[in-house]
Amino acid sequence: MPSIVIVPGDGFGPSVMEVAERTLDAVSGGIDIATARIGISSYDACGQDVSVDTLDLLEGCSGVLCGPLVVRRDASGKVHDAMDTLRSHMDLYATLRNFRTFGDLGPEGVNVYLWSGITRQGRDTVEVRGVDGFTLSKYIRSSFYRRTIDLAFSQMKVQDSTRIACISKDDIFPDSSALFRQSFDEVFGKGGFETTHMNVTEWAESTIRQPQRFDSIVCADLYSDVAAGILAGITGGNRLSPHCFMGDRGNLMVPSMIGDYEGIPDGYANPTSAIMSVAMMLLFSGRLPGAKSVIEALGRTYGEGCRTPDVGGDMTTAEFAERFYRNL
Repeated sequence: MPSIVIVPGDGFGPSVMEVAERTLDAVSGGIDIATARIGISSYDACGQDVSVDTLDLLEGCSGVLCGPLVVRRDASGKVHDAMDTLRSHMDLYATLRNFRTFGDLGPEGVNVYLWSGITRQGRDTVEVRGVDGFTLSKYIRSSFYRRTIDLAFSQMKVQDSTRIACISKDDIFPDSSALFRQSFDEVFGKGGFETTHMNVTEWAESTIRQPQRFDSIVCADLYSDVAAGILAGITGGNRLSPHCFMGDRGNLMVPSMIGDYEGIPDGYANPTSAIMSVAMMLLFSGRLPGAKSVIEALGRTYGEGCRTPDVGGDMTTAEFAERFYRNL
């Protein structure tokens, strides 16, 4: 069985995933790689968003690199999200994003890992229409917090993270925030980390002024998108940081979402997050020298002034990739 499955994805996906596959091949040291179709391309070919053969392929792999997927709606308007199918099948319950500065795209020395749980609409969060509005509800389980925090703890040991922020919002949700902080303290209190509890508003203000203060953040899932937006804005944008969905049996790396590239001409998609997806995959499989070489090559590429249009340059995807391969 393959160790890693690559899904080209839709839209600009194949162009950046080609860069990811070539990068992986260059530094992986013989990892077995397979390719699968998921989403609209799979549905057009076999009438299924995720085929049984693809699910069987995923059973034996340690990770998936997946390009962005367009959500399909059937004739009745029902949404079919192949990405959510993947996350459920692989039992992925945590989200990790790494925000770091390349070149002059942000303050020097920023390198932050953001951890949170995966919230599933309709299961964890529900909107109920009333007479004159909606009731919003979210069900919190202690196991939901604990699984994510346990996984974050084990990975931070590998990454040598030391300065950890625990983010919640106890002034609005005191009980669930207390549960989150308790779970965090039970795990990180035994690890020798320098930990700080912060309200999300306090953390946002602190991060804008001093983005290098923490190297890892464990965030209650309600605020993770806000935290990610702030960190992305500081370091150059969402197109530079992949979405890493984590679990006990494997990982799913998604470079960017379809909407991240609205307005970007064909052939000019930034492949940085696809390259970083490979670095993250290597990191979590214990191939630290390979991950380090990929990140250092990206740093040299940006240091040479290489830019695609989304970050102020005029290079095509292929031109940026070639400069990166040269540095790698």
